[in-house]
Amino acid sequence: TRHALGKSYIDLLRLRKGRIPAAPDAVVFPTDENQILAVFKLAGEKDWALIPFGGGTTVVGGVETQGNRVTITLDLQRMNRVLALDPVSRTARVQSGIQGPDLEGQLNAAGLTLGHFPQSFEFSTLGGWIATRSAGQNSTKYGKIEHMVAGLRMATPGGMHTAAPVPAEAVGPSMPQCMIGSEGVLGVITEATVRLQSLPARRAFLGYFLPDFLSGIDAVRAMLQADIRPAVIRLSDPEETRLALVLGRSSPKSFKEMLLRRYLDLRGVPADTGALLILIFEGTGPGVRAFRHKARRFCKGGVALGRQPARLWLKSRFQHPYLRDDLLDRSVMVDTLETATTWDRLPGLYAHVRNCLIESITKTAPGCLVLTHLSHAYPDGASLYFTFMARQQAGQEMKQWLAVKAAATAAILEHGGTLSHHHGIGTMHKA
Repeated sequence: TRHALGKSYIDLLRLRKGRIPAAPDAVVFPTDENQILAVFKLAGEKDWALIPFGGGTTVVGGVETQGNRVTITLDLQRMNRVLALDPVSRTARVQSGIQGPDLEGQLNAAGLTLGHFPQSFEFSTLGGWIATRSAGQNSTKYGKIEHMVAGLRMATPGGMHTAAPVPAEAVGPSMPQCMIGSEGVLGVITEATVRLQSLPARRAFLGYFLPDFLSGIDAVRAMLQADIRPAVIRLSDPEETRLALVLGRSSPKSFKEMLLRRYLDLRGVPADTGALLILIFEGTGPGVRAFRHKARRFCKGGVALGRQPARLWLKSRFQHPYLRDDLLDRSVMVDTLETATTWDRLPGLYAHVRNCLIESITKTAPGCLVLTHLSHAYPDGASLYFTFMARQQAGQEMKQWLAVKAAATAAILEHGGTLSHHHGIGTMHKA
């Protein structure tokens, strides 16, 4: 079962109903590249299908079997070592099966970090990040995973392909960029040389309550175009902000929430229409202070909330996915989808996708909750991350979700968004 499914809403739903799709016929745990090549050779002779498997955290069906062919899953968990560390060039050569905490632990011991922390960090692998063009919470400062990869090795039916680690080159199409995001179609990523950062000497937290989501978008855009790069930037729309207040992420007790609401009203920023912006800066002491001071200039229309909102968000960052299981056990449909577009299209894309979600959900459920936040910002645009919840339609849970997903995907593509900013294609987006 572990190798038949990922961690999407559909996967969790099927597990609860005992409707497991076809599992792989065998799971192989290679320990080196030669063993992978041997499996490739055998699979070629027998016309078998192969599926690379990292942490199994895909939410787009990336590890599912396809068709009626014999299928072998290659679980890379035993290829999990840091092979070499170069503190001069600040790079490391690492096997692809290493999980996030193990990788960071070894790098941190040397005073270094990759700086890549997706929400699946606890269980996902370096190879999985690279194969899906993953984005971590610190991407606004450090970039997505494709910006961190200097070199790659990939096992293919034709043998090993190597993209040597160099800072830049002009030799035609980029081999690393062809491998990054390939999702197992071209071969199996066996190791990567990754670019590292020094562990930040200081971290600063800021929270602001801005008048509305659109003014927040303008503030974030202005920051990025002024070359202000927080490690973390997250802007919640009014619905997500209200939920944060209720759940206590920005003020732990109901009495404090009441005081915060009164304070916001006195400052002319209504709590029910405002947007919560959190910023986390990392780096040297002087650099962090300078960026924090500059960022404040772009938030003058809002109310400063101090450090606590950003601190609380970071503390609970990796706990949020576990809430899905509790909600599913209570017959709640809950899922996420993400996209990205340019700043000029962002407000329209937000409105259209949000409205589409509400319209499609309310056809089968009496009410719904649609939350949105902006993250992973760039000088020319940003990503939008939608979370939607509603009562499940008993006996029609799969059909209900498929209709919502199809409508939202169509709205994203019709209004200038990319199909995925960081989740990937898998089988869910294949059409």
